[in-house]
Amino acid sequence: MATRLAGLESIGLRSLEHSREKSMHKTSKIPTVESLKRALVKAWDEISVDTLRKIVDDFPKRLKACVEADGGHIE
Repeated sequence: MATRLAGLESIGLRSLEHSREKSMHKTSKIPTVESLKRALVKAWDEISVDTLRKIVDDFPKRLKACVEADGGHIE
């Protein structure tokens, strides 16, 4: 993904991005909407609580960067 949010290099967001990319790759071969829903729920369930905690903890820093950029592009 060429465009990255501030803090994307944090371990939590790298893990989330990896999970997202993994699920998107898998979903490109899914034939029905129901099987897509199941695949997305499975991918969500595979994200650890620790990863989600890191993402939430990092959010204020990313939000601050967004505000400082007046809602524009942030790295």
